[in-house]
Amino acid sequence: MKKSIFMATLAVVSLNSFANRVDLEADVLKLAKKVNRLANQNADTLSNKELRDVKKHLTLAVKIIKGIGTTPVPPTNPRPIYRVCSQDSADIFQQTFIKIKNFAYSSSGLDMTSSGATQFAQEFTETHSCETADIFMSKSSRLKTFAYSTSGLDMTSSNAKSYAMNKWQSFCEDFPIESEFKKHYTFAYSSSGLDMTSSNARRYAQEKVEPVAFSCGNIF
Repeated sequence: MKKSIFMATLAVVSLNSFANRVDLEADVLKLAKKVNRLANQNADTLSNKELRDVKKHLTLAVKIIKGIGTTPVPPTNPRPIYRVCSQDSADIFQQTFIKIKNFAYSSSGLDMTSSGATQFAQEFTETHSCETADIFMSKSSRLKTFAYSTSGLDMTSSNAKSYAMNKWQSFCEDFPIESEFKKHYTFAYSSSGLDMTSSNARRYAQEKVEPVAFSCGNIF
């Protein structure tokens, strides 16, 4: 009797395991088709970093399917705790806070009101490390100038500020966005080139430089 119960239980477990495997195989095939469809639709809209990430994971998937790879092993050591600026020593935090507030208030910076600059400095130091302050000021100043300049995007002051604030984190600072933009604009606007209107030439140049200029990812 006990043997019969054991055999019946074993049969149920085997059937469940088979059913689970069938479901897993079906899920894998569905995901493969979905990845293929999405890649064909959206690959040209991804940044260089996103493309590299997708390629890395797909390459691993191919190796696993071929039986020559393994799933990633999680690190044995815990990830270091990220410390934001407001958690740093009093001297470093306060110096950074004042630096960011002055930049936010300055007309050559973000041109905010005094209360707005204070609020911005509080939010910045509560979400970023103190070391990020100089990088932020350097990148956002450069992007604001580029966006506001008539030889750049020719935006209004407020739009140029928003442009810099939205894009500074992913900006590849070593990319010569100003000179590259000018070259593309000149070619598009020239009668010996694409012979576009000024606004269309500016849009053309923007579409050429931005995928490269802002491909470094939000690392801060």
